[in-house]
Amino acid sequence: MKICAIIPVNGHEYMTTHCILHVLDAAFEADIDIHVQVVSNGDNPYDVTGKRLNEPLNVGINTIYNLVSAIHSKAALGYAEAVNTGLEFNKGYDGYLIMNNDAFVSKEYFKRLKLADIEAKVEGWGPLIYGPMTNQCAGIQEWHGLDQDVKAVRQLMENKCDGHLSAPSLFDLKPLTEKVVKNKRPVRRHVRWINGFCMYIDSKAFEMVGYFNQYRFPMSGEEIDWCLRAEGMGLLCTIDFRNFVFHLKGVTCATEFDEEEKKRLWRRSADKLREIYDNINQQF
Repeated sequence: MKICAIIPVNGHEYMTTHCILHVLDAAFEADIDIHVQVVSNGDNPYDVTGKRLNEPLNVGINTIYNLVSAIHSKAALGYAEAVNTGLEFNKGYDGYLIMNNDAFVSKEYFKRLKLADIEAKVEGWGPLIYGPMTNQCAGIQEWHGLDQDVKAVRQLMENKCDGHLSAPSLFDLKPLTEKVVKNKRPVRRHVRWINGFCMYIDSKAFEMVGYFNQYRFPMSGEEIDWCLRAEGMGLLCTIDFRNFVFHLKGVTCATEFDEEEKKRLWRRSADKLREIYDNINQQF
């Protein structure tokens, strides 16, 4: 599989470093042809060591190694527009992993994604629109009962991502992943939408549905809107209970908008979703 990971960022460059390293490590483990596209969303660009490359451009690209590149924007684009910009610059991939820079995939992530992709093709429920389980997000993808493990890993991550780290490192997410996988849940479940902190979308699905609606949903609700548009075209969203991604939550838009603006955008997005879609509170 040839996959492009798109990561909008606004500050927290060290956290972005760890996010990228986990993606690359999981991709190598599963023999994925990976490219990571960082979209610097109104912030100075950094390479994966945390060293600043240059002053931000209006729109420009700097290659950071052959596997990672950055698109820079002086203005804060908003999450949806940042993702769309990454998509526009990266054509020809089998699929796209869209994720927050405070999400850390497990080493087994792409192995399990590949398995789900095969199942989708064989069983006829593709193209794949796919989300993992996590420790923290809104909705069914949040896995409860991991409090002590999550507390320990979260403390480790926050300590290592505080801007004083000299050498990036990987976090061992295997214990958390195994607890989630071993639990007596179904292998997967088809749902109306998946959470945008870490979602994989097959390129064929993007061709059918189009990009995120960056005008109606600049910061919140864009993934729900996209998934419901996909549902209207007969596509299925799938949660994989075998896969796990650690999520610090709340970091991606923390510096992009002030608190009042965030609340206003959240309320506007929720109102828009209720206006456009029937039974918006019905997940299944």
